[in-house]
Amino acid sequence: MRPELGRFFRPDEDRPPSGERVAVLGHGYWRRQYGGDPLIVGRRVDVGGVDYVVVGVAPQGFTGVELRAVDVWLPMSVQPGPRSDWPTTTNARWLQVVVRLGPGVGLERAGAAASAAYHGAMAGSPNEEAGIELLPISRDVAGGERAEAPVSRWLAGVAAVVLLVACANVANLLLARATRRRHEVAVRLALGAGRLRLIRLLLAESLVLAVVGGAAALAVAYWGGPLLRAALLPDVAFGTRPLDWRLPALTAALALGTGVLAGLVPALQASRPELSASLKAGSVQAGASRSRLPSVLVVAQLALAFVLAVGAALFVESLRRVRAADLGIEPDRVLVASVDWPSLPVDRPEDWAREMPRRRAFLNDALERLRSRPWVEHAAMAISTPFESAFGVTLRVPGLDSIPRLPGGGPFVSAVTHDYFATVGTPLVSGRLFTPADRAASERVVIVGEAMARALWPGQEAVGKCMVIFDESLPCARVVGVVRGAHQWRIRELPVMQYYVPLGQESRIGGLQLLVRPRGSHPERAVAQVRREFWAVRPDLPYARVQPLSEALSGEVRPWRLGASLFSLFGLLALVVTVVGLYSVIAYVVEQRNREFAVRVALGASQGAVFAQTLRRGLAPALLGLPVGLAIALLAGRFVEPLLFETSAHDVRILALVALVLLLVSALASLIPAVRATRVDPVVALQAE
Repeated sequence: MRPELGRFFRPDEDRPPSGERVAVLGHGYWRRQYGGDPLIVGRRVDVGGVDYVVVGVAPQGFTGVELRAVDVWLPMSVQPGPRSDWPTTTNARWLQVVVRLGPGVGLERAGAAASAAYHGAMAGSPNEEAGIELLPISRDVAGGERAEAPVSRWLAGVAAVVLLVACANVANLLLARATRRRHEVAVRLALGAGRLRLIRLLLAESLVLAVVGGAAALAVAYWGGPLLRAALLPDVAFGTRPLDWRLPALTAALALGTGVLAGLVPALQASRPELSASLKAGSVQAGASRSRLPSVLVVAQLALAFVLAVGAALFVESLRRVRAADLGIEPDRVLVASVDWPSLPVDRPEDWAREMPRRRAFLNDALERLRSRPWVEHAAMAISTPFESAFGVTLRVPGLDSIPRLPGGGPFVSAVTHDYFATVGTPLVSGRLFTPADRAASERVVIVGEAMARALWPGQEAVGKCMVIFDESLPCARVVGVVRGAHQWRIRELPVMQYYVPLGQESRIGGLQLLVRPRGSHPERAVAQVRREFWAVRPDLPYARVQPLSEALSGEVRPWRLGASLFSLFGLLALVVTVVGLYSVIAYVVEQRNREFAVRVALGASQGAVFAQTLRRGLAPALLGLPVGLAIALLAGRFVEPLLFETSAHDVRILALVALVLLLVSALASLIPAVRATRVDPVVALQAE
């Protein structure tokens, strides 16, 4: 990356154990806070009560390897971070290593070199045999593609399907219009107009429609794009507006392509009338056509609309199940609060050791204030929280040569206060929970998750077993309880090994946070109240981060939310376009058959018979389109199913419900033309003929 202004950090400014107090501003923050001041380089910026010299501004849209906005970039060695020994520790899971490969260097070769360096650094340690695997930033930690990418591709495909539905609809309308103009076209041909000239004339009308539609689409994108981003992707930092030169260029190409696609067949068909019959017949008779193409196009629209509606229903069901998933905790009911600790700067490990008790005392005071408030149901303090952080420490289980591995990782330890489990909503399976009596001077105790209990003591009762935690010189910690396993990182997660120790018995790991469970079902309403309690304890704190725990899941939920929202939007749009097309075709057929209906009524046909015949004409395309759409949906289901959450792409209930809705909508679209057909006055219709 190249800076917008100034420069980035030099190596000497970011060399452990201490670096220089310099900063690079994020582009958005520079614009918002300083109005894009070009003289910002060299000025000082206050970050957590500490002055930093601005040396540069990051380019627009740069957010590192994540999508979230970054206001200020600081050298990592400026402060000790969550642990004072972070430059040398082999147990800092929170650290991320980002590598830029050299020219011609592949991932496998670079990974082998990184593993060799790792083995040299870890010689003699228990983790010496581990290796390093390098992955593109577009992949997740398991090596799979991030869910946003395939969902985005599917949404692009869905947009293309909606465009095809619209093209079929416009083609149908143009066919109807061309049929009515057969007498006019025949006259033009009889007077010497060339067929190619007529095709150009008719095709130009289609292209005008497409160009106007493309211009309208650009206007919608310009005004609606930011609204859509804010509604569906509020946590993503977009570097540019939705419109740049690429989108108008793509829209222009699509407009020309769809104009030709929708107008070519009607133009070709209209340019080949039967001259003799068309010139002899009147305008109404000349409009009569027995072409099956309009019906075929309606069947295609209904089939595609069925596929899109099924996709929308599947993603909506997936989103519902994601929100109802049993994660072992209740993130929607919990607020996570942490302090802007850089306002209490420490530079050396001994300063850090002195500062930790003061920070813990401050949080204890804030915790007691929160517990005394009537609007707080439960409040707790914890080191590490699900979906945000995790710690691993030395662990030995007497009787086992090694700790079994679980596919989800671990073992992860969290130090918590006694009411942690009630706060986050993790139920007890067996034994007991921590109590206020579990302090430093009391017996060392531990609570394990279900998966860990099964892995360590299969077929045995875990309560009463022993674990040596942190240090071999410490007494064995007795397992006093087993709790439901909580997801550590992902909504879709394999079993994770996790355990908990009382916060009063552990003071060596940092990262303390408060967890608050407000009363009521909308914890976000209590965010301001929690901040006020922090400032009441210490008014000089510049900032307290308080947010629902569910926000840590926003990136996880994003693919299903995008799929449900945009699939539903596109599916509804396709359904509306299809209904309009079906209505137009049936209405046109009724208008062209007025004389036939008049004759039928004059010969004694009942209005009910005319109504039923017209309604059957409208339902016939739906009855033909549904099997076609069902076949396409079943075929595409195996490709889309990996994107769903605990939902089968062949769910019979969803398929049946969508089919029923499409039949009802088709019946409604045919209802008005059918009623109009029953009101034909034989005298008026025959006199008009």
